[in-house]
Amino acid sequence: MSSKHPSIAAILHQQKVVGISAIEALQTQLSFINETNAQLHCLSKLIEPISPKQGPLTGLGLIHKDIFNIRHFEPGFGLGKPTLVEGIQNARALQKLEDAGAITLGTAVMAPYACGASSQNANFPQCINPLHVDYVVGGSSSGSAVAVASGMTPISLGTDTTGSVRIPAASCGIFGLKTTRGLISKEGVAELSPTLDSVGILGNHLADIELILRLLAESALTSVDSFQKKNRIGLWLPLFVDPKLRQAIKAHLDNFKSVELIEINEFDQLKFLTDQVLSYEANQLYATHLDQASCPRTLKTVCKQGKLIAKSDYLEIINNQSQISAAFIQKYFTNFDVVLLPTFTCTLPNWNEVEIGHPDFDKEKLIGLFHLMGFINYLGIPSLSIPIGLDHLGRPLSIQAIGAPLSELNLIDFAKSILMQPKG
Repeated sequence: MSSKHPSIAAILHQQKVVGISAIEALQTQLSFINETNAQLHCLSKLIEPISPKQGPLTGLGLIHKDIFNIRHFEPGFGLGKPTLVEGIQNARALQKLEDAGAITLGTAVMAPYACGASSQNANFPQCINPLHVDYVVGGSSSGSAVAVASGMTPISLGTDTTGSVRIPAASCGIFGLKTTRGLISKEGVAELSPTLDSVGILGNHLADIELILRLLAESALTSVDSFQKKNRIGLWLPLFVDPKLRQAIKAHLDNFKSVELIEINEFDQLKFLTDQVLSYEANQLYATHLDQASCPRTLKTVCKQGKLIAKSDYLEIINNQSQISAAFIQKYFTNFDVVLLPTFTCTLPNWNEVEIGHPDFDKEKLIGLFHLMGFINYLGIPSLSIPIGLDHLGRPLSIQAIGAPLSELNLIDFAKSILMQPKG
């Protein structure tokens, strides 16, 4: 699946060919962003460009989830527009991009408190999926996915707690990378669950995601050249996933002779542990917000469960986390380069089917958006959502590729190979 929108390299090359200045290029991009946003409602704020620094990204304008501190602005966090606060500095990740010459031109709408698998947000107009007006936009990095899929920005930074980068990426047919825990700094980023939160990247092109990843990584990544290739791929297609989706994914991978069907028997336990951590930590952060009118039902539900969890039980889960993660990594990545699994358990729903309170609301379809996501956050390993085509209903179809810690470059390399395979 290729994008109709240009890559970062193509954008910067075109600027040189045309011979316009960086600030002129940014103003032109801002005009396009403004026009497009009027149709798609994916931004919480437009930001006038400043003169960029000289670097590899000079002349590039970007849009990011409204969860990052931006110079002079605290994030809106899905509750409203960013707030002007003197003395606020860029989040570390945004500062790194600015040091490379990029400029933030807008902030993207998101689920309130980053707690929600869809774009449902009473504080903003409905966020529109560029693929089809009826399709849901996943959350919580909803506006980021729309901004990328519509060509407003080539990449966008988001956060992923239990799928909040991968869900919207898959719903809009783009790439979404959840990074290894701590690989990209969370300094200056609002939190939902400190243990599970991870900064991720949404993009149209794998080369762009790799470029931004290399700029932002706080640790050395495993080089693809030095990666010990086993030429084996594990594929988990759980029975609770729609049979037609399982069939479509398997058919797409038929040309990979090294694919082996596996079972992740630890899934139920890992999902339980993830839910416990999310509920406890969210409640610790936002228990005093639950009576506010702006507090969404999703956060109230999560925090309600958190109130029932004893601190001792939570600490036991946290203390066992490293051991559990190490055992999983040893079991699945000693013999496999990557492990694949679906992104969703059902075909992409319409927005009204997953909007809480709507007459057509279907709880199982809402759960289907995030059910296969959060356990990966608990493990702290990377996951790349890869668009591979369309499902039996003609809706975007993606798979997740997961790997050992710091193996993001290998996941990207694998994604390149899978997209070059002939169908069927």
